[in-house]
Amino acid sequence: MPSKIYRAALGLACAAACAQAAAQDGDFNGDTLHRFSYAQLAVPALAAGMTIIQCTRPSPSRLDLAVKNRVSALDFRSKVDDYLQYAPAAAGLALGMAEAKGRERIDKVIILAMASVFELALVNTMKYSIGTLRPDGSARNSFPSGHTATAFMGAEFLRREYGHKSVLCAVGGYAAAVFTGYMRIQNNRHWLSDVVTGAAVGIFSTQAAYWLYPCVRRVIFPQRDGRYALVLMPRLSAQQWGINAAIVF
Repeated sequence: MPSKIYRAALGLACAAACAQAAAQDGDFNGDTLHRFSYAQLAVPALAAGMTIIQCTRPSPSRLDLAVKNRVSALDFRSKVDDYLQYAPAAAGLALGMAEAKGRERIDKVIILAMASVFELALVNTMKYSIGTLRPDGSARNSFPSGHTATAFMGAEFLRREYGHKSVLCAVGGYAAAVFTGYMRIQNNRHWLSDVVTGAAVGIFSTQAAYWLYPCVRRVIFPQRDGRYALVLMPRLSAQQWGINAAIVF
């Protein structure tokens, strides 16, 4: 069991190291959008706590079972969560492409790509290290919910980019994310603890992307004469990994 906890916490430890690197870089010349805040570590702390609890218990909690029984009584199934999980991120990216110009567009795309990489790395590390059985008994990769993590990652991206301009953007994005998490339970695919931790992982992934992006832009994407930039982005999934390279003019 201790080795299980060690492996499951590896992804969160890497993310914490990234956050510390961002903190050491200061306030990014007054850029509040990308500024590191220790108070925001409450979200990854929740994910870490839930992970440790999940590793140390052999079966679902009473709350997990109670919620499952209550929701299952509605006898309703839908695949809307398979598509709704992408809605907040798609909305944020679409607004960015319509509103921003030039370098700002590239910034938004790269930040969202970084958040996606962090989210995939954390979710897959935890899923295949802990091996929690799904409520429907189909597989041992229930914890945490990837759908929920993706939805909350996009919701936090939408909130950070446009929440200050319209509260509807923030509320709408998070409403879609919450409904995605609910449907994962309703479809008997995840426990409540899977959904809560998935939400925390998704939010933290976006936070980490914003914290680190100024460092990435200066170190990995050096511009010459203001005319082009070399973009290097890692590609990570459960089956493969690699690096994508592109020159942005």
